[in-house]
Amino acid sequence: MAIRAARFFVRHVPICLLLAALLLTATPCPAGGGREAGPYDLAPPAVPLTAEETAWLQAHPILRIGGPRAFPPFHFYDETGSAQGMALDYLHLIAKSLGLTLQQEPVAPWPETLERIKEQSLDLIPCIARSQERESFLVFSKAYLSFPIVIISRRDARFIGGLDDLRGMNVALIPDNIVGTWLKRDNIDVNLVPVGSPQEALEAVAEGAADAAIENLAAASYLIDKYGLANLKVAAPTSYGNYDLHFAVRQDWPELVGILNKALDALTWRHHAQLRGKWLSVRYEHGITPLDVFTLLLVICLPVLAVMGTTLWHNRRLRQEVAHRKRMQAQLHRERVFTNAVLDSVPGLLFLYDDHQRLVRWNRMHETLTGYTGQELASMHLMDWYEGDLAMQEKIAAAVRRVFAQGIGNEEAEIRTKDGRRVPFFLTAVRLDIDGATYFTGIGIDITEHRRMEHALLEAKEDLELRVAERTRELREANLKLLQLDELKSSFISLVSHELRTPLTSVLGYAKVTSKAFRKHFKPLVQDDAPLTVRGDQILDNLQVIESEGGRLSRLINDLLDLNRIESGRQPWHDRPVNLAEEARAAVRVLQREFSEKPQLRVEVAMHPEAPLVMADCDRIRQVFINLLSNALKFSAEGFIRVTVGPDASGQGVTVTVQDSGIGIPGEDLERIFDRFYQVAKNQDTDKASGTGLGLAISRQIVEHYGGRMWAESSPGQGASFTFVLPRYARFEG
Repeated sequence: MAIRAARFFVRHVPICLLLAALLLTATPCPAGGGREAGPYDLAPPAVPLTAEETAWLQAHPILRIGGPRAFPPFHFYDETGSAQGMALDYLHLIAKSLGLTLQQEPVAPWPETLERIKEQSLDLIPCIARSQERESFLVFSKAYLSFPIVIISRRDARFIGGLDDLRGMNVALIPDNIVGTWLKRDNIDVNLVPVGSPQEALEAVAEGAADAAIENLAAASYLIDKYGLANLKVAAPTSYGNYDLHFAVRQDWPELVGILNKALDALTWRHHAQLRGKWLSVRYEHGITPLDVFTLLLVICLPVLAVMGTTLWHNRRLRQEVAHRKRMQAQLHRERVFTNAVLDSVPGLLFLYDDHQRLVRWNRMHETLTGYTGQELASMHLMDWYEGDLAMQEKIAAAVRRVFAQGIGNEEAEIRTKDGRRVPFFLTAVRLDIDGATYFTGIGIDITEHRRMEHALLEAKEDLELRVAERTRELREANLKLLQLDELKSSFISLVSHELRTPLTSVLGYAKVTSKAFRKHFKPLVQDDAPLTVRGDQILDNLQVIESEGGRLSRLINDLLDLNRIESGRQPWHDRPVNLAEEARAAVRVLQREFSEKPQLRVEVAMHPEAPLVMADCDRIRQVFINLLSNALKFSAEGFIRVTVGPDASGQGVTVTVQDSGIGIPGEDLERIFDRFYQVAKNQDTDKASGTGLGLAISRQIVEHYGGRMWAESSPGQGASFTFVLPRYARFEG
């Protein structure tokens, strides 16, 4: 058919020449020059504005604008220096809708344009891409133009499938272009060929000065058509999506961006079609119209065109099919390489068996782990791995039946390697149906180390259980001994206290009786004898020392008994609702004689009106107050002792604080003072250590018995503050 068409064409050369002459009279003019500027066919859109926006426009009627020098078809300057482009057409239409006057600033390089809008000597840029850096000094409208970003290369260049293929290549880019920022961000190392405009970028590629350029599809198509860069092609898309263009406004005019967005929303599809069609269409300057040419073709050359068209169509289809097959083969090769790499990277056996249990496909690790070569594996049957182990063969056969029946299965098995070793594997497989044939595929993971760890864990568990049992027995025996010792201690304390208390009571009683009788009968007899009077006073002082030290010993015995009963759990508790402020005042009355001996020391008891009651043993609570007040009295010569009672911060408890203005407590002793028999005064070289050293320990035990807590705060020379918190009693609220 091609030969017959050629012969037909030779016989009709005159007609073909006439056809060529007719076609030349209708020379197409690319869309590069655009349509003649003139009034728009459609009326400007009506923009709904608020009163504030209208007032803002009236206060700013003139906008100073400037944009890229050479960014066709969006914004560029023609030979006369006049600004042109699709972006300006959009802006002029919107300005007409808003009643704004546009003042075109003189042409300037792109970096200078950005610097001018930073300095606010420029108000608006009609078209610009958005970036994080530019957002620091610009406010952007919504995108109103969006075209894919593509890679442009020469037709004879090597294959470029994406951005990664540009690494190490010479790429033409405008300095400060947003694409350059993206390439740096994504670590795509290219050799930048700086150019001044998209046109220069494409010309650099066409002339061989650069290997590729990255432009949006609209601008590239426009420039290729306008300047006849026939040796260029769109090599590949990029992963950057579309190239979005926005209006950009100086940072201190955000109001204008809202107005521009409303104006863009008001544009209809007809407006967009007219504005874009002006720059992205092809027009013809008419001599003979295309319709005339088409008529002549039908009358004169239809047979020739039909034959040639059919031939060309078949040839084009054939070229497309060949190119498609080459692409598919290349794609299949890449996928095969990728698949093999993935399979070989699996850290275990990867297998594919047919329904006869013959090994069809395996990975390189299969050969490494088993020791068999690929040729040997090609002839392997599934049961060959378990030769000589009938029980394991039956187990694997049952697992295969499960896979075929249920679609999935797994099993643990010991595979025999080429050197005779039995290696344990965890095998998992799924059924696979391909072109009517049934297979099963899966992976096997070497669990030798896993089993070793299981065995070690089992041995460690058994050893630990033996150790725990032995330790438990030792602790049980030790606890029994401690209980016996505690019982012995309690019995001893009770016995000693009883044996001490009986004679001590007699000693104290006789000392008081002797002192009373001595004052009544002896003192009057010797009042005129000075030496005997002095001796008599000394005897009375000695008797007072006996009473004082006997009282101290009696308190020590009582404290020991109290602490022993609390710690052993034998202390009887007679709980009832208790008003803590009343108990504090009762404790003050008990110590009234001691307070009267220090007239420079005042005592205050303050209760918050909303302080709730607590459920406790009032005798034990009063004992806590007496211990804390005695402690404060002992170390305070003057100043104050203040007791405050009130609800705690959470509202779930009652807080009591006993504060004094005494000598204070060192920080390192604030916790140790609650230990039994510990006395701070002994470490301070004072004579204040006249207590038993058990009062604070007993007080904390009582507070903690009721679920509370007690602590101390102090600094030397700044007084001390003892605080305890008890839970409120809910039944008595309100």
